[in-house]
Amino acid sequence: MSTEKTIQRILVTGASGYVGQHLLQYLCQTEPPASIAKREIVAWSSTSSTLVGLTPCMAKGVTMEGGIIEAVDLTNSVSVTEALARLSSPVHVVVHLAAISGLQACQDDPVCALATNHPTILWEALPNTTRVIAMSTDQVYDGFHPPYSEADASSETLSPINVYGETKLAMEQGLVELFPQQCVILRSSLILGSPAVHSKKQSFVQFLETQLLEKKETNVFTDEYRSVVSVTNVVQVISYFLEHNKESPGIYNMGGSESVNRWDIALAVHRQLWGDDDHETIPCNLHGIERSKLPKQPNSAPSPPNLTMEIGKLQTLLQSAGIQLWGLNDTIHHCNLSRPQL
Repeated sequence: MSTEKTIQRILVTGASGYVGQHLLQYLCQTEPPASIAKREIVAWSSTSSTLVGLTPCMAKGVTMEGGIIEAVDLTNSVSVTEALARLSSPVHVVVHLAAISGLQACQDDPVCALATNHPTILWEALPNTTRVIAMSTDQVYDGFHPPYSEADASSETLSPINVYGETKLAMEQGLVELFPQQCVILRSSLILGSPAVHSKKQSFVQFLETQLLEKKETNVFTDEYRSVVSVTNVVQVISYFLEHNKESPGIYNMGGSESVNRWDIALAVHRQLWGDDDHETIPCNLHGIERSKLPKQPNSAPSPPNLTMEIGKLQTLLQSAGIQLWGLNDTIHHCNLSRPQL
């Protein structure tokens, strides 16, 4: 076996984001599997930063190019070309996490959203032997015909109703065309989990934790359903495909084992904070509202009502590695919430 085959060079885009920080922490602090002699990580983000707390804890067989997260503008050909030229050797796998994911932000600037979420400048600069693991979204579905499977390819179901979903669907189609046997596309649901220490963006759980602990008035939607997924599971899934990086290319729904709304999530966070004995108690500052009954704002991004996904294809694949996609209670249990002092 050649040296090139035993060394895995991974480029992570969006490395300073919520999922990116969780993934970097795992990769930097976990020894590569037996099939990989050495793992070299290249981290890109829109802004540069140091790997505080990670570099001193590097696992055996893991290195980080330059020891920093490098600032690279995926929408700028010069920035991407120069960053690739600075690498000591080509990357074998790209984990594409960089995204403009805010629905309204994408709606307001679709050109920038498309250039970031579907970075054709990067794809076209990569050798055609590169493997790609790309984060997509459940928002590629229309939200009116659940539950969705990966086989749903009709214009009726695979028809996003907002710009964010459109840009991710464009990314999927572009990758399948450019890297047909080498790409894994993960259609992720809403991601929940523990805080990412060095990321400004956190999950919906951290927002709820703050609101509930500070007893702030909070409205949460009761009429939008998604197969929410734990960030721990997300990292496990990406790690699985990194280890089995030449097997099972294709598109996968990546969600948890049950479909819930944001009201369900809020109650689960409340139970975790104050204990299961009070699980019937609804905090007086928490209010359930229906988005569908709110006045429509001009140019507001549409939000699909039900993005419940079937996850059997991915779960079957993961069973061989002993990975189980969690339901809501297990997901919240692993969020490291701080119980209040009574």
